[in-house]
Amino acid sequence: MAQMTPEEFLETLETWAESLKNGTEAQKSDSEAMLRKIGVTKELQKEFSKLGKSTVDMTKSLYHGKQGAEAMAGGFDMVADAIQVLIAVFLPGSLLLKAAISVTVGAIKDYATAAAKQGDATYKAFQDLNRVGASGVGGLTTVFDNMQKFGYGIEELDKMVALVAANSDALAKFGGTAAQGTDAFAEAMNQLTHGETAIELESLGKHLDDINAAGAAYIRLQLQLGKTQKDIGDGLAAGTKSYIYDLNRLQELTGASADNIAKKQQEAFADSAYAALMNRLSKGTDADQAQAKKIRDIESLLKEASPEQAKLFRRGIGGDVGAQGSLNFTAPSLMRDARSANTDFVTTIKNLNRETKQFAASTGQSYEINAEGMDAFGGKMQDLIAVSEITENIEERLAKTNQATTDNGVKNIAETKVLQREARDSLQTFVQLGVNPATDALKIMARAAAGVTSVAPGTPAGTGAGKASAIPGTPAGAGKVSATPGTSGSLASVQIGDQTRTGGDRNWRNNNPGNIEYGKFAISMGAIGSDGRFAIFPTEEMGRKAADTLLKGKNYANLSAGAAIAKWAPSNENDPKAYAASIAKATGLDMGKKYADMSPQEQAKFLAAMTKVEGGRAGSISGPSGGYDSKMAGVSPSSTLESYDSAQARAAANNQNSNADDERWQKMQEHFETQTRAMITIADNTGKTTQAIKAQ
Repeated sequence: MAQMTPEEFLETLETWAESLKNGTEAQKSDSEAMLRKIGVTKELQKEFSKLGKSTVDMTKSLYHGKQGAEAMAGGFDMVADAIQVLIAVFLPGSLLLKAAISVTVGAIKDYATAAAKQGDATYKAFQDLNRVGASGVGGLTTVFDNMQKFGYGIEELDKMVALVAANSDALAKFGGTAAQGTDAFAEAMNQLTHGETAIELESLGKHLDDINAAGAAYIRLQLQLGKTQKDIGDGLAAGTKSYIYDLNRLQELTGASADNIAKKQQEAFADSAYAALMNRLSKGTDADQAQAKKIRDIESLLKEASPEQAKLFRRGIGGDVGAQGSLNFTAPSLMRDARSANTDFVTTIKNLNRETKQFAASTGQSYEINAEGMDAFGGKMQDLIAVSEITENIEERLAKTNQATTDNGVKNIAETKVLQREARDSLQTFVQLGVNPATDALKIMARAAAGVTSVAPGTPAGTGAGKASAIPGTPAGAGKVSATPGTSGSLASVQIGDQTRTGGDRNWRNNNPGNIEYGKFAISMGAIGSDGRFAIFPTEEMGRKAADTLLKGKNYANLSAGAAIAKWAPSNENDPKAYAASIAKATGLDMGKKYADMSPQEQAKFLAAMTKVEGGRAGSISGPSGGYDSKMAGVSPSSTLESYDSAQARAAANNQNSNADDERWQKMQEHFETQTRAMITIADNTGKTTQAIKAQ
């Protein structure tokens, strides 16, 4: 029987499914006859066509590289539609019971599709998190739970993955492992992205991404202060909330973004003395920790006005006498106020503002006379002016920060968003309960799809020597290989299609001029079997093409012809030098030249000489004369989309015995039934899940 390419197979499936609904009379007759053989009555043919069509769609999806729920989604819908009618016809019982089950199946198909897609999404996230060690042992459940704790939905799952991946090193140091750190991080954020706190932060204008980013920044800051999850304990959520308010306050005072402020605070710890002091204070009493916060806020404020003044401040706080001298010259109270537990942030900034303005006013003329000298000692005038401006009216400005808006519209929208988030979480949690039964069904459907497509020509060979799948461009029967054992592991005769090749050399019998070993590469080039070691090709041209492709491939392309021969025919079995010398003598080619750099004419000479060294002695051929169809010449078997003449293949198929067709359709029907059972499994498992939920 003539073989079909994958494209022809898909076309045939499509035609078969469509013919049951609106095909020609001849097509309908053929379909009806086929369906009667497998026990499907005429009245069910319309609904049965949906089962066939679902497999067509599934096969097409797989053919185009789709995987998981995306490939199966169309099958869910069509199979469920067909099941509803099959229930109505075959299920015993009252019409009311049938109607109830039919409605249930209709609802389940949407639920099953959603659960399968959700399973796909969480599995991808699981894989991505696993790359950075943050997936944990809880699998999809942990990924899903943490996603919701961060406030994200299934459509935003990539945001959680990006957040965790970007901070995986910090989370690993913070929590002991990246997975443990992620769980602690998510637990803290759950308290900030849901409930009243979430509404409060939303009313403050904080986006969900801002809240989570601030949480990550707070963890990094704690690491710089020498703290871990164990040190912080249950206070991570409260600390993060306080930190968000601190960032918001500094953001409003400086005009900088919260991300930039957080980044600059972390950069400040590059000064070792400053980092050591802040580390000590952060682990001390409440008063020490309050002082550390005050110092950090002063540094952040100064950095937005003048990075140079902020640098002097950090060095001075760390004990640098020279930096302290410069600061005492421009703002005599700053070092004393910053270090004093009795002076608050507002008083410190008000004193800084007053003294900076006084210094700028009193020394302005000195800067005009000796700017270079004044810059070196007191700092640049423009920096001092910037400091005085950013600290102006600090008390009034602080009073306006961190105040939730009084606008009812903002409050209502903030609360609505949080409530919608929580409703979405509840719905997605319900869907998540169906992920296991849905993925069970996906597995069954995937097996069914694999079974259907394995019936189709074009499936790679490799299930065993001598088994051949259809190779596009080969004639009918060319995939049949049988053999008579010979000596030294080779075969005395090889039957390819209707021809038997006996005697001669091994590479001649196998249509394999270069004696390429059987494996994935040979299969990709159209090999239809093995003689125990070496590949068997349908035609000598295909074997020669395989050798040419291999020599131009990555393993040989950069080697000289001599080196390529040494790799092709290693010294444990051959004499590479003699092999190369024979080719050089026969062709006159330079063995120092790469095969890939040779002209087509030179490559042809090289392959002809190689064939003779490998053997090449012809034997006898019995069977049809004339060889194979010349139209096969030059066909690349590595491309599964090529067909030397699809019209001819279809015409040949029509002339074959119908038993082969019946067998193929019977196999397909078995897989359609498997696919249907998968949907019934979903219905059964989902029904049990629903009952369990109702019982809670």
